[in-house]
Amino acid sequence: MRWQRAELVVVGFILVSCVALAGFRVPVGEAGPEDMNTPRRVFILINQYRVNNNLPPLVLNSRLANAAQIHSDDMATTNDVSHTGSDGSSPWDRIHHAGYSILNAGEVVAAGQSSPEEVVNAWINSLPHRHILLGNYRDIGIGHTYNPTGPHRDYWTADLGEQSNTLQVTPTPGIIETPTAQPRATNTPVPKPRVTPRATPPGSVTTFLYPATGRAGWVVSRETEGNHFGAEDLFAGSYQGEQFRSALQFDLRTLPASAHINYAMLQLIGRNSIYLANQGVWEARLLTREIDGDFTNLNYQRLTTAASEVTLAPSLSPAELGPYHANFFDFTDDALRALQRRLATDKLVTFSLNGPEGDYTNLFSWDTGIGIGPLSFHPVLWINYSVSP
Repeated sequence: MRWQRAELVVVGFILVSCVALAGFRVPVGEAGPEDMNTPRRVFILINQYRVNNNLPPLVLNSRLANAAQIHSDDMATTNDVSHTGSDGSSPWDRIHHAGYSILNAGEVVAAGQSSPEEVVNAWINSLPHRHILLGNYRDIGIGHTYNPTGPHRDYWTADLGEQSNTLQVTPTPGIIETPTAQPRATNTPVPKPRVTPRATPPGSVTTFLYPATGRAGWVVSRETEGNHFGAEDLFAGSYQGEQFRSALQFDLRTLPASAHINYAMLQLIGRNSIYLANQGVWEARLLTREIDGDFTNLNYQRLTTAASEVTLAPSLSPAELGPYHANFFDFTDDALRALQRRLATDKLVTFSLNGPEGDYTNLFSWDTGIGIGPLSFHPVLWINYSVSP
């Protein structure tokens, strides 16, 4: 087992170290100044920094999140910004107690930064913390607690880790009547994303886009009209013989018209696997531009018959799907050329999410990011581009 941490005091706020992701929590019963997007914003910023440094993005892990949140709560209560908990626990103790089998782990902590941008920049600008953020880890969990009566108000913890191969866990069973149930975390480990990061050209820019409101959702075969765009789930697969597909659309107008796209990646966070079987394949497809302008009027038949330009890599098996698990779809050269054409034309790009279809139940959903609660995650389209002088 390898362990890393670092400590640093900076004027205006305090930093310490290790890395992971949890939810926003207010132990004193008051709302903090930030919205419920705080944890996913920290997650996205850290992954953006890693991708910019030619490293694979990290995967959300609910056990690391629990360990990180417990420590942020503790620091906010005691006003002691340290890696040592008030009960004498070390980061390793908290992560191990949360059920995460440590092969390699690190932690960074901070206090006094009022936004995700501030805290991530503080970590990046400190050499020991930056070394941990760019470490050889696979998973991450983030904890944040706001205490308006504390001297620092905002308390942050990030726990990074890689699990040993000896961890054996059993998914939590459950019975849900409809496929619109709230997500429930499972304890099944997830394989590393099969994404090979591309080199970042000098002077290039990495940006990330979210679907606009009402531009992500699902359709079902029993409904001849309408859609469920603006819902909380992106369903793909079959449920009691009904077929589900999802669609999401991104607006490219924030990119410069002269941008040359170097690489791109679609990130989805799993939401519900209660109806997932142990077989089948799930895919993300980039659709032809004929569908772009009519997105809000899509129904099941229209989406099912829509032509696709390219299928993103990889295709996913059930072992690669789960609540709060991150899936990363890489853009092949053909997909990059299709994306470049969209930037030059209608500046919209639409994807469909497809799963196994048949007279059985084998259904999975990803998050649209509009649900209630801190652990709600938007789909993200990562794009790295260069602009010629």
